[in-house]
Amino acid sequence: MSHPLVSHRLDRLLIDVVERLIVEFDYLPPAIVTRCVQAARTTVAPTSIRDVPTMAQQMETLARADLQRLEAALAEPAVAR
Repeated sequence: MSHPLVSHRLDRLLIDVVERLIVEFDYLPPAIVTRCVQAARTTVAPTSIRDVPTMAQQMETLARADLQRLEAALAEPAVAR
């Protein structure tokens, strides 16, 4: 089990990630951006305080990729049925 400060530090860094992504994807609701970061957060569990910045960067990359896929899906024209 990791030290409680590891999780706290990661959460603090992820607040910055959410803020950056909200600015980058300003046309999406902040709740969508936050949810993508939360989904990325569930994929990793750093055990060392030294791993935290790297993990935060990886989570930002994962969340950004999800948001870009969402962006592409929204940009596609609607198919007539």
